[in-house]
Amino acid sequence: MTASVSAPVSSLRADTAEHRRRDITFLPLHVVLVALVVLLSLGAIGVSIYEPPESHRLIAIATGATAAGLIAYARYFLRLPWLSAPVVYLVLFWTFHFGMTFTAVLFPSVLAKISDQDLSWFFYPSTRLAMLVSLVGAASFVLAIGFFTRRGRALQPLTPISSDNEPALYIMGWLLQLAGTALVVVVLAQNGGLAVFSMDVLEFRATVMTETLLPTAIDVATFGCLLVVCGASLRQWPWALVVWGIGIATPMMLVGQRSSALVPLATYAAVLAHRGVRLRLGVITAVVLGVLFAIPAVRIYRDVGFANRDLVDWTDVTPLDTFMELGGSLQATRAYIDWIEAGDPLLWGASYWAPFDRQILGRLIPWREPIPYEQDERVPLRLMVEREAALGGSATGEAYYNFGPFGPVIYFAGLGVLFGLLQRFDGSAYGSAMLGASILPLYFNIRSDWLSMPAQIGQGLVVIAICYFVGRIVFTQPLSGSRQSVRLDLPAAGRSAVHDGR
Repeated sequence: MTASVSAPVSSLRADTAEHRRRDITFLPLHVVLVALVVLLSLGAIGVSIYEPPESHRLIAIATGATAAGLIAYARYFLRLPWLSAPVVYLVLFWTFHFGMTFTAVLFPSVLAKISDQDLSWFFYPSTRLAMLVSLVGAASFVLAIGFFTRRGRALQPLTPISSDNEPALYIMGWLLQLAGTALVVVVLAQNGGLAVFSMDVLEFRATVMTETLLPTAIDVATFGCLLVVCGASLRQWPWALVVWGIGIATPMMLVGQRSSALVPLATYAAVLAHRGVRLRLGVITAVVLGVLFAIPAVRIYRDVGFANRDLVDWTDVTPLDTFMELGGSLQATRAYIDWIEAGDPLLWGASYWAPFDRQILGRLIPWREPIPYEQDERVPLRLMVEREAALGGSATGEAYYNFGPFGPVIYFAGLGVLFGLLQRFDGSAYGSAMLGASILPLYFNIRSDWLSMPAQIGQGLVVIAICYFVGRIVFTQPLSGSRQSVRLDLPAAGRSAVHDGR
């Protein structure tokens, strides 16, 4: 009996030692390769390679291709699954920061669909600088991730999803999702009903999105769906996505709020893969292609009206249009750079401290007078709304606005450390829920600001903690099988195929 037990243990120890030797051998090479990308990008910024107009094509191709290479590097050299949280983050980051510039240089004809007014910023020197700054951020993120990943190994779910179901998460998730979806329907009905789908995007954002409870309703429904996905059984979780797709994703796509649909969808995919759900490659491909064609199609419908749909040459609608639309987020990064060039002082981390000061110290210290939001210079997104209208935010631009060219190194390296730690949560229901509650706001943060991030993550984790204790007190058995606890860093082989979608 003793020999039969000691043999697997010895084998596991030998396997662990071998992996450690591989990690030790790999780390110096990783540091040299990725740090070289960071240093070369910073060097290009230092010598102002972005200033000559003729450098535009070279910089667009070099930054877009290198950032895509970093995604492949994370997948095949760091051996992170395609649907792991860090790789999904990098894909979103590339889409929002390099999608437009890289596509436009390779396929110049796509620029003919954009008016001169909307394209005036595209060839600015600061736009080329924004590409380089974004590459610095992506490389710094990958550099930090490499110190935490365990190459060739993945975390095994604590128990399969079919037997690791948590009724507290499941019930709370459905309550939040249905309540949020119902509130979305009520708000849209009160603001014109079906007429909202024909409103101009800027008009919709200025009225419905800012003067109603619609953003809160969307957040509640989206987070509720996340809890259902984590607490449900293998056959139950798809229903949550169906309800979310009909009640949230579809209406938001039709009114032009693409991020409210696409970012949660990416989060759900990463969380499901982390739970051990096998997502078929065919399904993933179909969803991606559907999104690539749906985004430009919806935009055209909104531009010409449903009644004039016969006037549209649908053969001219391609997935390239999606990259052109989503990649326009680089314009927000460019705006932050222009402000610094125009004389705005660096914030030196003030915008990252602002949420703790405004939301915690302002409430705990009686004599501390909170700065009114309209006057708080530490909130870059407020300045973005005042100066640039509806561009949205940019995590890359905010990092530059705080620390200059080294800002993306500081911010995204820290973010890489955080993602590396989050990736070590096991694939149990609660481990996946904590991962999802953390990465959902951070995915939105790619094209937003930091102000709301700590509160959103904290609130999500508090709800999960309440579910955990209620589940342990009220429910004697999970929905199916035995209850399990959350553990960290449970190494095992055999889960990478699940994450890969194979």
